[in-house]
Amino acid sequence: MYVQQVNDDLLIRMMKVSEKTELFALIDRNRAFLQRWLAWVHQNKSVKDSERFIKHAFESYANRESLTAGIFYKDTLAGIIGFNSLDFMNKIGTIGYWMGEEFEGKGIMTASVKALIAHGFKNLQLNRLQLFAAVENHPSRAVAERLQFTNEGIVRENEWVNGKPMDQVLYSLLRREWN
Repeated sequence: MYVQQVNDDLLIRMMKVSEKTELFALIDRNRAFLQRWLAWVHQNKSVKDSERFIKHAFESYANRESLTAGIFYKDTLAGIIGFNSLDFMNKIGTIGYWMGEEFEGKGIMTASVKALIAHGFKNLQLNRLQLFAAVENHPSRAVAERLQFTNEGIVRENEWVNGKPMDQVLYSLLRREWN
């Protein structure tokens, strides 16, 4: 099971099914904030949906398809981070992340992504990490840019969010570029 202590206040680890209520509460109180950028938010309508999400995360991890973990700040669930997809044949991991609005501005996501990068390159032996961020999602883009991902350009209408297509910026970081 994936567990990574980032610093004294920050832990990234796979979630437990027993934390389904905490996950749902975080999503529910941040619903308006999250659904601007994330297509799945409207599908998580109950604690049962959060439970299914956690169980699916374990299945996908066991099948080496993805890695999904909770971000715990001072022992409180702050968000989710992971590799939405893992392609071991081509050594590519696609990073995804989100966090509750009340946790913004504390450096939590930048530190969490930095830790995930280290895990991807050191432990998973990946060569390329990539992530997509909506063109207008400046906080998400800032995380990628602070961590020196390369902006590879705009992927037009790459995701369907709130009934309309959304353009996204594709960022990448190669193992040889990582310090």
